[in-house]
Amino acid sequence: MLAGPELDAVFSDFMFLPFAVIGVLCWVPAQSPKQVDWSASAEAVFMTSDETRTWKMLRSDDEREQFKTDYWRRRDASPQTEANEFRTLIQSRIEVADREFAIGDRRGSSTQRGRVFVLLGPSAGGRIIAGPLNSSPKMEMGRLVLPRGALDTREWHVWVYNRETNRVLLETIGRRDLELTFIVDRGNRDELESSLVFSRIREKVAAASVVRR
Repeated sequence: MLAGPELDAVFSDFMFLPFAVIGVLCWVPAQSPKQVDWSASAEAVFMTSDETRTWKMLRSDDEREQFKTDYWRRRDASPQTEANEFRTLIQSRIEVADREFAIGDRRGSSTQRGRVFVLLGPSAGGRIIAGPLNSSPKMEMGRLVLPRGALDTREWHVWVYNRETNRVLLETIGRRDLELTFIVDRGNRDELESSLVFSRIREKVAAASVVRR
């Protein structure tokens, strides 16, 4: 029969065992965070169709890092200088977009307005058409009735690109002028109207950004 110190030792081992088992059962290896697809970032908005196809075929991190290096190199018009002026310009646009076009927790450069700004740069001007009232409130049976959609926070933001301010851009895409309209639901989302037209514009600008092979 155990007694005294021997009993205490057994009791101590018994008390430790469940916690040890629980510790083993609950331990889960730390998982590395999901890797963000760089091709969907604001930096990669100048990727051409050929570059996009190449990116999708890459299988290793080293290959992707080399792709990024080549991506910026192909757009460096002054390789003899230490700085890559194109990359510096795009980084500055991203900073502005993050500051001006953020929606909730979403970075400004990842919104529709932000991506367009990074690609095309600042417009010559624009206008905002804001709701929510499309007619005046009315009194019905002694009650004030708001028109349908009165609580809608939607706005239409129109960016105008003209030859006086954006001549090089317009020559690149083969247009005399350009207007882009965004549907903005403040605090929730923004959406670009005529996204198909913009897709064609983006491809032209992306191709023109490549100055070295």
